[in-house]
Parts: sequence; C-alpha cells; structure tokens
Amino acid sequence: MRAVRRIPHTWVRQTKPGGTILTTLAPGSWAYGTGLAKVSVNEDGTAEGRVIGESSFMQARSQAVVPLAGDLSARTAYADSERAAKVPPALLEEWMPAFLAQLAAPGAQLVRATRSDGRRQLYVFDADRESFAAFTENGSGWTVRQGGPVALWDDIERTLIAWQDAGRPDISATRLRITARSHMYGIGDSPALRWEHRLT
Repeated sequence: MRAVRRIPHTWVRQTKPGGTILTTLAPGSWAYGTGLAKVSVNEDGTAEGRVIGESSFMQARSQAVVPLAGDLSARTAYADSERAAKVPPALLEEWMPAFLAQLAAPGAQLVRATRSDGRRQLYVFDADRESFAAFTENGSGWTVRQGGPVALWDDIERTLIAWQDAGRPDISATRLRITARSHMYGIGDSPALRWEHRLT
C-alpha cells in the first residue's frame, strides 16, 4: 500500500454505493503525520468517513513531492515579517500537529537544519506558492520570519492553537467528505478546524 495525498475520485466512481475505501492519507508531503482513512461511498458519487488512526507508508509515486534542494538561506533571505512564534514549531515533529499542518498548508514541507553555531533551524516551505517560514531558537522561544504571498506559519499556527483549545483531539476525530471537486476535513464544531482541499 502507498500513501496518497488525495483519494482519487476514480476510486470513488469504481466502488459500488455502500462500499468502503481504506487507504493511508497524507494530505501534504510529509513522511509522517499521516492517517488511515476509511470512507464509505454514497449513492450520489460522494464518499464520507473519517481518519481511523495513524498510519505511515511511502507516498504513491504519482503524488510524491520532490524534496527541496539548494541553499536554504538564499531561499529565506528576504522576509516580509518577523515575530515571536506563539506556538513552538518543534511541535510539528509530533504526529498530530504534523497532520494538522498539512491540512492547513497542504503544499508545505518541513525542513530541519543546524546552524553553524549549533542551534536548530526549522523551515516550512511551499515552493508552489513561493512562500516560507524560517524559525530560529532564541533562548526564550522561537522567532519566525515569513516571506512570500502566503503567511504559512500564520495559517498553521491558527490551526494548532484551535486544536489545543479543543483539547488536543487525536487523529481519529478527523472527518472526511470527498466529492468530485474537493476533499473536506473537519474536527469537532470549530470553524478553525475545517479545511477544503480543492482538486485541480
């Protein structure tokens, strides 16, 4: 089995109403922070279900993202803003926060590095949207610099704060609805924990 970023709608069309699709779902491009999705196909050609637990497989080749290469400092040289992070980006190294980050910014990749002074450096890049967030530990927390047309960390941070406020539900609280045009995800009743990933 391979992980998919989206459940292809052809799978839904090829499954009889009442049938079940079970697959590892990686809504972004990370090697972890993925879930086992179980959805049932409806008469109208949609499918609904939930993520029933954590699961990890290599991504399907057709949906895999090419890892970033090159000089990361050059990619992040020009920031539009700099501030203290409200949530430590190291949280993204945990499974559920990584899953949430991919829902909030599905084109983003987390990249780890070590500075010449030994301090950890974390980055979130979205190459398609030419946006980045670069984090540096400063002794009392983390500083985030953001650049590009999308404030990646603002989107991810809002999601992580809403998740914490909701009591940190686990991955099995994630609902999923699939149509021919999009994947819709939701956790609980909070509007801040709802996402729509349109299919192109």
